[in-house]
Amino acid sequence: MSASPDIAGVAARCRAEDLVILAVHDPEAIDTALTVNDKNGKRNWFDLALCGHTLSGCAGAPKVSTGYTSGWYTPNRISVLVSPGVGTLGLPFRFGAFPTVHVITLRSGS
Repeated sequence: MSASPDIAGVAARCRAEDLVILAVHDPEAIDTALTVNDKNGKRNWFDLALCGHTLSGCAGAPKVSTGYTSGWYTPNRISVLVSPGVGTLGLPFRFGAFPTVHVITLRSGS
C-alpha cells in the first residue's frame, strides 16, 4: 500500500458529469487534486473534498503545510471541508481543540 493516495489515477476515472466527493485523510492531498485532470482532460474534477488529519492543532501546532487546518475552504471554487475530528495524539485528551463531528446534507440542484 502506498503512503500517498493515487489522486491522478482516481481523477482519470472521473467524468465532468459525475458527482465526485473526494475523501482523503490528509488535506495536503487537496493541492495535488487541484492540479490533475479528469477523464475528459479537465481540472476541477471533484465537487466536494472531505478530509481531516489535522486535529486542529491538538497537542501542538498542526503539521499542515498547505494552510488547510480546520473549516471550510473554496480553492478554485471547490468546497473543501477539513475536520479536526475527534481523535487524540497519544494521550486521551485534546489541548485547545474541540472534537468535531460534521453532518453534511446533500441536495439535488433541481
